[in-house]
Amino acid sequence: MFAVHPKDWKIYSSKPEIDQHFHIHGLDKLKYPVLLDEIPDCEEKLNVRINVFSFDDAAGFKRHSVYISKNYKAEEVNLMYWEGRYALIKYLTRLFSDVRK
Repeated sequence: MFAVHPKDWKIYSSKPEIDQHFHIHGLDKLKYPVLLDEIPDCEEKLNVRINVFSFDDAAGFKRHSVYISKNYKAEEVNLMYWEGRYALIKYLTRLFSDVRK
């Protein structure tokens, strides 16, 4: 949720406030870490597009998509998935800036 609304980090600065925010959106009912096949449920709850990317080598050069959303929502979240964890990709163009046609 904070990937879509980064300013909310300043609003929800304490753990009880973050927990309440997760409860409102039903994120507290998810089992973490979220499995790749559960991402469509997360998209539905958050009303966003989620795209997931990963890489196969230690240097991070063999990048590929793991999950590309079929939803057409205005808000889009791009995540990097590696060793069972997710990280927000703020600038997808920077991630793929060295890739040429």
